Amino acid sequence: MPAKKLLLTTPYDINVKGGVNNHLWNLYHHLKEISDYKIKILASSSAPLNNQNADVITLGAISTLKANGSNSNLTLDLRIRKKVKSFLSEFQPDIIHLQEPLYPLLNHFVLNYSQAINIGTFHTYSTNPWGYRLTKPLLIKNFKKLHLKLAVSMAAKEFISKSFPGSYKVVPNGVCIDEEICKTRILNDQEKRKILFVGRLDEPRKGFEFLIKAHKILESKYPQTYQLWVVGSGNEKWKNTLNSENIKWMGKVPDDELERLYDSTDLLCAPSIGGESFGIILLEAFSHGIPVVTFNIKGYSELVRNGENGFIVENKNSSELAQAIHTALSNKQLYSEISQAALKKAKMFDWKLLSKEIVKLYDEILK
Repeated sequence: MPAKKLLLTTPYDINVKGGVNNHLWNLYHHLKEISDYKIKILASSSAPLNNQNADVITLGAISTLKANGSNSNLTLDLRIRKKVKSFLSEFQPDIIHLQEPLYPLLNHFVLNYSQAINIGTFHTYSTNPWGYRLTKPLLIKNFKKLHLKLAVSMAAKEFISKSFPGSYKVVPNGVCIDEEICKTRILNDQEKRKILFVGRLDEPRKGFEFLIKAHKILESKYPQTYQLWVVGSGNEKWKNTLNSENIKWMGKVPDDELERLYDSTDLLCAPSIGGESFGIILLEAFSHGIPVVTFNIKGYSELVRNGENGFIVENKNSSELAQAIHTALSNKQLYSEISQAALKKAKMFDWKLLSKEIVKLYDEILK
């Protein structure tokens, strides 16, 4: 019996890191390990892939669109229509699993020409669904071609349901668990407490300005106690205006270096003020036993339990943010308890478990 064929798609530039593409790559690698599906990835690309993976087919020039407080790199190249049709005719997948299935333009053509079982995973959360509502007349036909609709969180499910009501199953983002580093953290008395921020500093929704205000409060109240490590692109503006020996600017770092930073820091502060459907960065910190401090926003509040695996405070309140950071990092016993709870939470989202659940969904829908 020939192997079943699975096509995975993403609307985004496959070379750019981000929540959707990370989800796709983790799904791909874990399915290769545990399933007998013959898998291909179809995506747009701004440059040749470094790993020259034969399973990845790229097409379409990249454009940058600003939406939901961030920049999206995707293809608006109408010339890919015939290439998509030709590829689907040649590969003939049994299942097509689309990330953000209603996003332009690649997924639009894939659904247009699909003769397979179509599964869509929705990732986006926003307080304003104007984009979907304006384009609904153009998207409704493709939406109806989805045989199974997934969402990465209740927030993402709530958002897409406002414009496209239907039956959605929540299958969350995951994290890769390494048992060797899954250890409860302890505070070191001999060093400054290290607070980590990871994110694009030129995206206002990431809330870096509120963390800076909180850091100034901590410096004033507890001199030489805390050090802020800043990871992410777009930091030129901030570096030129902030002069503090307790801020370490690291810029954009590769994945392996970020892993080492997690192991060397004491706490992750993720001060996003909205537009987050899940919060994969929180899970990454949890998987290293690192407590987190966040604002109370949709997506993040599904993962963080206040005082249990981290702290969650009033949105845009820098004073509460500073107090929560100090509370988490000034009590050894509390810190260890939160660290242990963070690890426990992360293990619930192990990609090894999630990929098995997704394969089960595939097999059931093909019956």
